[in-house]
Amino acid sequence: VLYTSAEVDALLDQLVPLHLGEAADLGEGVSLRMNQAGHILGAASVQLDTPGHRIVCSGDLGRADVPPIPSPAPCPSADIVVMESTYGDRQGTTLLNIEAALEQVLARVRFRGGPVIVPTFAIGRTQQLLFLLGQLSSRGALDMNVYLDSAMGVRATSMHARFPEDLHARARDHLDDLLAFPELFRLTSRAAARRIDDVAGAAIIMAGNGFAQGGPILRHLTRWLSDPEATILLTGHCLAGTLVGHLATDPAFVFIDGRRIEVHAHIEVLDAFGGHATAPQLEQWLVHDAPPGTVILNHGEESSRKALAARLASHASSIHCPALGQAISP
Repeated sequence: VLYTSAEVDALLDQLVPLHLGEAADLGEGVSLRMNQAGHILGAASVQLDTPGHRIVCSGDLGRADVPPIPSPAPCPSADIVVMESTYGDRQGTTLLNIEAALEQVLARVRFRGGPVIVPTFAIGRTQQLLFLLGQLSSRGALDMNVYLDSAMGVRATSMHARFPEDLHARARDHLDDLLAFPELFRLTSRAAARRIDDVAGAAIIMAGNGFAQGGPILRHLTRWLSDPEATILLTGHCLAGTLVGHLATDPAFVFIDGRRIEVHAHIEVLDAFGGHATAPQLEQWLVHDAPPGTVILNHGEESSRKALAARLASHASSIHCPALGQAISP
């Protein structure tokens, strides 16, 4: 346990709500402003203005124009920018590409006749998928039930309705496509989830966790991996060393809770639903205003950081990929 309930309560007492774009005076000439980061609901980049410098920390930046979350606000001019590089070596896909690819996967699912099992993260990827599925539903193009087996995912999705001003305009105009399309069933208990163990025909089962390292997804994978009519749909980044990363290689078998399970289900990889901005979008975010003096790249594997550093080399006076504990002098 990293911290106790008492420590959490003590922290909550110190929280001060701050709207996006609103400046807060921290004293001694220092102000803080949080800007839209576009990653998940409420995600923000941090802008610190001091008497002599402006420092921007990107936090996790989302992809541009992928509902239900708005695109990230551009980086303001700054002396120092600390920015993420998770997808610093990846090119982008448009929303139309994502929708078309998803429709093609679902067409193959209907042909096979079995369910599609989708490991998802409760916040972010779940809502991206639900919105696109809701859009298909509104066009009469879904034609299968969707089961969301994630109590946290259900709660997080419902929370989006409380903050419509923080959603993409397209999601605000079509909120039911995220929350309440007719084919959607929300499962918030183990008893409810067990009722779909033997679901018949084509259906979509979304369950946490996203890397299949735990959570209800393991029960569904155990049930369906050996079924040749079933499909396993892997969306977003398939992290090496996780069960999802292993499934992406289409293995002959896997081990779940010490049990060997042969893989006869079809494996579909749709690397389009990641919650992080791709390399062109990261570049566009950084250079929207005046070029920064110093850029420090964090939150990325070494290959991603190096690729992004090369891409941004002409946009900053200096770019750093620091090691853990390394100090940077601007």
